[in-house]
Amino acid sequence: MLKQGLQPSNNSIMANSSNLSSAGPPPAMASPSPTRIYTKKTLSQALISIKNQGWIPNTTGKSGDGVPGDILEALLGVPRNNLPIADASGWELKTHKNGSGAMVSLSHKEMKSDAVTRGVVPKMMLPIFGWPHQEAGLLYPATELSLRTDIVGDKWNGRGFKLEVNETEQRVYVAFDPSKVSSDNKTWKAGVEQKLQTIPFSEPYYDFSDFYKTIGRKFLNCFFVKFDETVINNVQHFQYTDAYILEDVDVRRFMKGIENGDVKIEYDARTGHNHGTKMRMFEDDIPDVYLKVTKIM
Repeated sequence: MLKQGLQPSNNSIMANSSNLSSAGPPPAMASPSPTRIYTKKTLSQALISIKNQGWIPNTTGKSGDGVPGDILEALLGVPRNNLPIADASGWELKTHKNGSGAMVSLSHKEMKSDAVTRGVVPKMMLPIFGWPHQEAGLLYPATELSLRTDIVGDKWNGRGFKLEVNETEQRVYVAFDPSKVSSDNKTWKAGVEQKLQTIPFSEPYYDFSDFYKTIGRKFLNCFFVKFDETVINNVQHFQYTDAYILEDVDVRRFMKGIENGDVKIEYDARTGHNHGTKMRMFEDDIPDVYLKVTKIM
């Protein structure tokens, strides 16, 4: 459900409009080629036609989160994640299960810091904030440290971290406040405070420009389609229930999403391997970062 304040515009194309009801059926799943070229209007018509088909069986032989999108793209006769729309460029097709709390991975881009030129996690974050890995002395050396924590902008986590948006500096920081560390992390906190006396620390950050690049790559204009899932006669089925045209992504709204806790940063590293600093966003919050949201069904 779209959040209050981001309702579809008044010129939304509704599913029962007469100019859409005459849409013909989309191409069958078995014959997705040659690729069809759509306009926004004809793609809207095709999606409404697919909705009218009701429950659609999964005949792909595959399972996983990507199957609903694969089936929808096959029904439309379009290549994966690259909508061929004649009157627009840079469009994507995104699917989202109704009621799902899934998150979209936006990037694995490392953060910056004024304390180190490169290697923020292995050179600064792990040495200061890492704790003994559960496999230290067993699978890994006895000195192996771990740093696995999720950080959001609407509250401090148990390790005393929070995302903070600084409009003046055009940066998003990972702030640390020892007073916000939970009581069950007191021993860890004491160790951190001791390390901070000898290891230089400066809050890691992303520049706003990093978000522009990320949004430009991940949040193009898109058709956002929601679906339900069920099993009928032991066969997985999908029903596409709602769809929106999302246009004109806005970084300011993205920053508001950070402040609201809709976006999170994940550290996932150990001494021997850094799995990357991940930036994720809840799928259901994606429409909130667009200036124009048009409901088509």
